Amino acid sequence: MAALVSGRSLLTSFALIISSAVAIPSPATNTACRALAVAVPGRVTFPGEPAYATENADYWNVGLRTDLPACITLPESTEEVSTIVKTLGRHPRAIFVVKSGGHDPNPNHSQIPDGIVVAMKKIKGATYSSVANVAFVKPGGPWADVLTSLEDSGVAVVGGRLGVVGIGGYLTQGGLSFLGAQYGLAATNIRAFKTVLPNGTIANITPESNKDLMTAMRGSGAQFGIVTEFTMDAHKIGQVWGGMRIFTANNAATIFKGLHSFIANGDPKAAIITNAMTVGGQQLYMVFYFYDGAIPPAGTFFELEKPFPLLNQVKTQSYPALLAANGVGVNATGSSASFRSITLPYLNDIPEVYSLINDQWMKILAPYFTTVTGLTTTIAYQPLQASLAQASAGRGGSAMGLTATDGHRFILEINCLWTNPSQSDIVYAFSRELTDWVEKQLPTWKTLQAQRAVLTPAGSAAGASAALARKVEDYVPLFANDATGDQDVLGSYKDVAKFAALQKQMDPQGLFAKSGGFKFGPALRG
Repeated sequence: MAALVSGRSLLTSFALIISSAVAIPSPATNTACRALAVAVPGRVTFPGEPAYATENADYWNVGLRTDLPACITLPESTEEVSTIVKTLGRHPRAIFVVKSGGHDPNPNHSQIPDGIVVAMKKIKGATYSSVANVAFVKPGGPWADVLTSLEDSGVAVVGGRLGVVGIGGYLTQGGLSFLGAQYGLAATNIRAFKTVLPNGTIANITPESNKDLMTAMRGSGAQFGIVTEFTMDAHKIGQVWGGMRIFTANNAATIFKGLHSFIANGDPKAAIITNAMTVGGQQLYMVFYFYDGAIPPAGTFFELEKPFPLLNQVKTQSYPALLAANGVGVNATGSSASFRSITLPYLNDIPEVYSLINDQWMKILAPYFTTVTGLTTTIAYQPLQASLAQASAGRGGSAMGLTATDGHRFILEINCLWTNPSQSDIVYAFSRELTDWVEKQLPTWKTLQAQRAVLTPAGSAAGASAALARKVEDYVPLFANDATGDQDVLGSYKDVAKFAALQKQMDPQGLFAKSGGFKFGPALRG
């Protein structure tokens, strides 16, 4: 097996070198690459070099590995990032992107054909200050490394739920976490951003130094500069309980009932991700469980405790061990990949909404199981509870605009894998078909919710809890970490105009407004 893997690696490197012969960067990009090689000697690699092949192969979405940049920079310090940004500022016609972990599957987010990639993998590590009770987290590497570094101190930060997920993009776009219902979005746990601004200067952005910029950077992606260190709140943590269980499709009704109960009534110390997986037209259900403690009280996960699993990996373990186990196999797909997302209000009196979505998805997929090569899909139903919004607001909020009075929501994430890159447009189209259908159904579901709320009792919840469960949240911003490139994520934020004006103020040249993740529209920038 080792020989087979090694052989595949050699073939991948050879293919990248050969393919690079057809890449034709613009003269402006070539000039910028040469200037960078002089400005930061030893930190720029070009097609045909081993370091280039290695870095360009390090994308979760295999389809991005053939989008060949003109050059890749690998800085090792904040000062080198500053030099790179200043150099790019002198070459404004060159296009560049910033790459942290390479888990974002969207083209032109952390990869850019014939452009420049600023790869942050060598600026990595995490340290803990017991005096300030904060962790200093650098953007390179995966979350498993960060949490392992903090384990001996008995603390964790609010971070990714799978250990293989990268750090920089996750934090600057919001970040859902198993700890979110207690402490809010990961981005709201950032106390300071050490940032190379668009003019190349180094600044430490805090609520005290620039409150509006601090809020904007918590969820707007890489538009205000390149973050080289995050100062984050640290939280005490010990043994946790959790892991993955896989169930057969005949348990769907019970699983969806448990999901519905959990969104409205879940213990803030608990978390779930409910996944409906489809392979070859057949479905399985994969549920990730989490409890911040050695053993959860009986009933914590409602009906999700009832089905007998095909596979059960749930146990008491350390937090880093849990996240590492959750990520096993994720990066070994060998497939092209995509995300798409929509945020929906919790509809207390329509518990069948998850099944309706799932049934429509299966109808949409039916023609493609025999035509799209290697197709595997997952619909993730992710609670976005009022407790998370309250905790986020209590820490100063984020660009996403969640508040302490919000109702419950959930995030629908569509993840597709396929092995023929030429079929990417087909996959993007049928994923869009589902979110378009959901958007069209939502007004009808809201009307039905209002009708049923009058006709049915409040249920077991009483008082404020019942009122919160029955609240239909109208503000449903898209979640950047799970969205696809054609979705107007930032346009769904309530304060988008304010943030766009701030971005123009901070970046008048528009250096960070051209490529690399979700952007404020040109009309908003003015």
